[in-house]
Amino acid sequence: MANKRLALAATIAFLDINGFRLTLSNDEAYDFVIAVTVGEMNDVATISNALRGPRLRTAR
Repeated sequence: MANKRLALAATIAFLDINGFRLTLSNDEAYDFVIAVTVGEMNDVATISNALRGPRLRTAR
């Protein structure tokens, strides 16, 4: 699970550096990471769309 946590942390850091804040509950974060891991979300467009919307806000 450590690599999955690191990947999520890197995603959050990348978004923050670029002026965005990702807000997920622990359960939402877990579901997102597992969906990517098992292949339910297996392309960039699908993952990107999952991160957009009310979960992604401008940090500035």
